Amino acid sequence: MALWPTGGEGLWMVTKNPELRNYGHILALSRRIPFILPAQGSGAAASFAFLQQNDPEGLGRVPEANKRYVADTTTVLNETAASATGAVGFFVQFADPENANIKLILEKGLTVVPVASRDILRIRLDGRSVYQLQTFSLKAGGLFVKATEATTACTQVGIITGSPDVFGSDRDAADDQRDMIQKVREVPAEKLLPQVGRVAAILKQARSMTQQAIDEVTALVESTRQMIEDRER
Repeated sequence: MALWPTGGEGLWMVTKNPELRNYGHILALSRRIPFILPAQGSGAAASFAFLQQNDPEGLGRVPEANKRYVADTTTVLNETAASATGAVGFFVQFADPENANIKLILEKGLTVVPVASRDILRIRLDGRSVYQLQTFSLKAGGLFVKATEATTACTQVGIITGSPDVFGSDRDAADDQRDMIQKVREVPAEKLLPQVGRVAAILKQARSMTQQAIDEVTALVESTRQMIEDRER
């Protein structure tokens, strides 16, 4: 396995349910919230499953019956906005303010629930953190209009999987796989990110949170979850 930086691929949870204000609400009520996800086999569905696998006592408690898969991210947003059951939509999207789906979040009046918890931020692969908290601009500000920002976890790394062992007795193919993985590991991280153009500009504008801010966000998530779970016992 090899890892490389990607940046900007946010984990987005959106809802119109006013009771779901932070990720602690999501975790505490995970057994009863209906979730709307892009199609099975999509990257977003795989990301949701990955989060469930790595947080079995939190998002991992969402029953399969509470997950509904739809055609694509646009459908997720439209159906979440129209939901009468307080559904939460989940998708993975690069935080480009000009992207139609990012614009749709604002047009539909959806609330972004920051996907942020200590369990998520502790996930590591090959000794490297998979997610980090970043703040993105969803809509640029102007003279009389404030910018619209949202904070959520985003992928720090991309993952090349495929152990050389899968090639069995084909030693040449296995050696080629090992060489490819090693070469990716040796490339300086900054060289693997876009250096010019719109994507590079967006990545530069995204703000990583300070450790103090991260601690405050995750502490709020934990206290909210604990409060709700204590109340419902």
